Amino acid sequence: MNTDRSCAVFGQHPLRFPWGFDEEAEGCRRMKLELAQSILELRQQGVTEFQVACDPGVGLYAGEIVHALAEQERNIRLVCVMPHEGQATKWTPQLRERYFDMLACCDEVRCLAPRAQPGGQLLAYQKIVRDTNMTLAVYAPELANGSPEDKAAAYAMALNRPMLGDKAGQSGAQLEQQALRYEIRSDKKYPRAAERTGGAGLVCLFAIKRM
Repeated sequence: MNTDRSCAVFGQHPLRFPWGFDEEAEGCRRMKLELAQSILELRQQGVTEFQVACDPGVGLYAGEIVHALAEQERNIRLVCVMPHEGQATKWTPQLRERYFDMLACCDEVRCLAPRAQPGGQLLAYQKIVRDTNMTLAVYAPELANGSPEDKAAAYAMALNRPMLGDKAGQSGAQLEQQALRYEIRSDKKYPRAAERTGGAGLVCLFAIKRM
């Protein structure tokens, strides 16, 4: 486990957003650009390790972004945590190919179980959150319906970690409120954020740092 300068990255399932798996859609392209910029900013702040749970959305996108950065500099690691060995069995051939490419190029693969188990994806999310000291999530609170990604976001906030750039020592409830305010006020905190995410307030990117 590396908790020195490491970050967990995850997000809600692609089907929760208007663009679904259409990565050529303008909204998805803007979201991925925002994600890449956030990862780059964290790298510039000294984060050297990123962990993903190998999901077919944000986890895959983040893994590909980190790999691209790793091709330009050596001091950056990608850790892939699989909920079980057959995670990608039912994925499309294109997603499966990208999935195995990500596993092949990452620095470390951790598999939680040989076979699928109840709540396996949530367990993978919780592990990457516990094993790092920052969490970067692509998350739309108004789309939450109790999915593993929603529970993972709640889990990260319940650890009472202060939000990056905000005052330390705040409760999980306060963090959740701040995450909501971040989404609402994104155009004020980052003037181009609404433009990059489609302007509809659908995506909330926030980072939580362990005390």
